[in-house]
Amino acid sequence: MDLKPDLNPSTTPEGITEMVDLWTLYKLAQKRRSDALRSLMVSLYDNLYSTVTHQLGGQSAPLIEAEVYFD
Repeated sequence: MDLKPDLNPSTTPEGITEMVDLWTLYKLAQKRRSDALRSLMVSLYDNLYSTVTHQLGGQSAPLIEAEVYFD
């Protein structure tokens, strides 16, 4: 592994710019995956809640915030 860019005298400004661009692309892709997973978890929770409520004969099922499980 190399030295950090700010400590490595052979790293050029263009190299640092390229690393920042790659990091930005990675973070955006990671955010999209995270958003998709969050949406899936909320959807699954809603479906589970509806099923439990139906099986209980219309009685309310206990509410749990889906975000608790995601975070």
